This record gives sequence, structure tokens and C-alpha cells, in this order.
Amino acid sequence: QDALIHADIALRQAKRVRENTACFEDMEDVSRQFELNILWSKKLKQAYAEQRIQPWFQPIVDTQTRRIVKYECLIRLLEKDGQVITPSEFLDIARQSLLYHKLSRLMIERCCQYFADKTYSFALNLSVSDLFNRETLNWLKENVKHYQVGERLVLELLEWESVTHYEQLASILEEIRQLGCRLAIDDFGSGYSNFRHLM
Repeated sequence: QDALIHADIALRQAKRVRENTACFEDMEDVSRQFELNILWSKKLKQAYAEQRIQPWFQPIVDTQTRRIVKYECLIRLLEKDGQVITPSEFLDIARQSLLYHKLSRLMIERCCQYFADKTYSFALNLSVSDLFNRETLNWLKENVKHYQVGERLVLELLEWESVTHYEQLASILEEIRQLGCRLAIDDFGSGYSNFRHLM
């Protein structure tokens, strides 16, 4: 009944592990993950349509003064029953769909809007692929200018492993700096060495 789906799963697995063949019968875990991905993809689309994707604001506190010095903006998915889902559950699925850049643009707008009338600095995570997406980059520039938050926005950049076009990225980062925004590398030193990217 599901032969075509099973064949497709086996094909993807064979490509992923770079083998000539893969047997679906040996792939229960892969099959379960495939089904889970489909479930989360549907759930994510529905949550986006129903505006249940929201920014949450985590305060960063000075340990000496105990005062809030800035906020970090974090994406969350709210289930219909009120349960809060962290991005570790859904962001990889979003990256595989057309929703990823929409989620980034949603976070950009909501966070800039929220901090427009506040004095705090705030940090927003964006991937390098967000910056190479011209629509998302333009959306960032428009919102930073509209809400006048450039001097208070820190962009924390993710996923440096994928960077190969350094000149293009340098040009994009200069556009962002012209807005007054500061730049940071998120999770510096974890995984792939960031020092080469900095150089």
C-alpha cells in the first residue's frame, strides 16, 4: 500500500549515507523519523497560520548590579493546549520547508516592534542563510529603520559552516552595520572552528 513512500524513504537514506542501496525493512528508525517530520511540518504550518509562533524575551542580567542589561529574543511555538515548544523541536523541519525564512521575518518584525518604545538592547538570532536571502535582508532593513532600533539591535549569526562567499557576506554585514546594528557570532567556538571565518 505504501510501497512508493517506502521506496522514497529508502532512496533518501541511501543518498544520505552514500550507499548504492538501502532496504526499507532495516530502516524502522528512519521511517519513524520521516513520519515525525511530516507530522511536525503540518503542525508548524498550522501554528504559523494561527499565529501561535511567538517571540519570547529572555533577560540578560548583570551579575554585579542584578539589573537587566539586554534581552535575547527566542522563537517559541505554542500548542493549542498552551504547551510551549522550543525551536529544537521544529527548527530543523522549518529549514527543510518554505516556512523557515517566513519565521525569520516574523521574528524580525515582532521583536523590532516590541522594543521600539523600550530602552533595552535586544539580541536576535539569524542564520547566514537569512542574510543571503534578499527578501529577509530587506525585511530586516525596513523594520530596523521603521522602528528605529538599529542602535539597540544585536544580530547573533548562526551556522557559519555554510559560508563560502565571504566577499558577498562582508558586503551584507556592512549594510547591516550602516543601520547601527551590532554583530555577534552565536555559539562561538562550538563545532566548526569560527576563527577561520573571522579572519
